[in-house]
Amino acid sequence: ADEDVAVLTRGPDVVVGRVAAEGDASEILRAYRVADRQYRGATTMDAALGFITARFARVEEGDLCLDPFCGTGGCLLPACHYAQRRGVGADSDARVLLRGTAHELG
Repeated sequence: ADEDVAVLTRGPDVVVGRVAAEGDASEILRAYRVADRQYRGATTMDAALGFITARFARVEEGDLCLDPFCGTGGCLLPACHYAQRRGVGADSDARVLLRGTAHELG
């Protein structure tokens, strides 16, 4: 992946970061909306932030995704989307795992 750098200025503030993705992701984000999930917890990560996290992790097709603190899958689901395969998740709170549901790749 190209290492594009973005520099944003707002008044006296300067923010430097890496461009994680370009384009319109609205269809993908609609498919993973937190409000539409069958189960979500009080700390479920927003879908857009989950996809940004997966991009920073440089998940590519075929990668095995392991999230040892998956909770309701806020990071794991987007990573599995990019990997195009199932992932492995664990959590210390068994209640979260028992209430969660499997997400089938389309």
